[in-house]
Amino acid sequence: MAMRLYPVLVDQLQERGITEQYYNDTMPLLKRLCDLEYTGIPVHEQQLNTLRTMLIERAVRLKDVLYTAWGKTFDLDSQTDLSAMLRDRLELRHIGSQAIPLSVLEQLAISTPIIRPIVQYKRLRRQIKAVESISGAIRGQRVHPLFKQIRSPAGHVSSTTPNLFAMDALPELRSSFDRSIQDYFPDKQRSLAILAEVTQDPVLQSVQRSHSKIAPFMAQHPVMHDLEHDELLLSFVLGHTDANLSRQFFIDQLTVAILRQDLEARYRTLFAWLAHFQRQAERNGYAMHDGKRKYIDGLRSADLAKRRRALEYAVRWLIRW
Repeated sequence: MAMRLYPVLVDQLQERGITEQYYNDTMPLLKRLCDLEYTGIPVHEQQLNTLRTMLIERAVRLKDVLYTAWGKTFDLDSQTDLSAMLRDRLELRHIGSQAIPLSVLEQLAISTPIIRPIVQYKRLRRQIKAVESISGAIRGQRVHPLFKQIRSPAGHVSSTTPNLFAMDALPELRSSFDRSIQDYFPDKQRSLAILAEVTQDPVLQSVQRSHSKIAPFMAQHPVMHDLEHDELLLSFVLGHTDANLSRQFFIDQLTVAILRQDLEARYRTLFAWLAHFQRQAERNGYAMHDGKRKYIDGLRSADLAKRRRALEYAVRWLIRW
């Protein structure tokens, strides 16, 4: 069956114009991942343990802040205790004893600042568990994950047992691994550098050249003082909805809309280029850059939500995020 399929699939590659890309990029990456599965990936175990300790310390500090604000200690990891506190102290009678999804807590945190440390703690607990799953998979200072090339619609490398690349909010994880695979991890600065290069946005290029840790635009903007500029900009670049951004950053949707308009005005060239890139992807049925193509299901879908997700994957493919 493999021999019968071979000429059919080769014709598909030629029809889509990606034959050279398949042999020069896809197959060498497959061989590379097979080698990594077999030989394993070196891990800086001490550095990983240091990262875990740092995350735990952050979580403990958050608990102290929370207990001080609430004036009472309770088990944050107990769903029963958390539900009881939310019902009794904040009079949220609609909260039952069942598990409260993180998205619900994020929604509550927008208008109730006292809940924000709870959300931040929950996010930290997820990161701690992910780091611990990697630590538990180490054998002889190496991990042997199972790689997948087709799991990510954006074409990024992913893995299971353990999952190495999903924690885009934890950049410190990259440095715990051998340099040979660090390029597979999401990297905000790399993604912004790609955007600056391909869009030729003069403002973004200026920001990239600047080594200042505090952006003047952020410092002077009335509502951006406590927000992370790079993360916020990438979220707008990817087309995240106002509702999602509101929950992510604990700000109301009106503020999100203001920030979106201000950043789109500041990086006018960037967003104009991205709009053109996405229109071409919709029209062609694939994203294209630097002579390479990425076919993504849904780019021509009549389902608006599916098409929006496909366009996000196209941008993720472009900026390797």
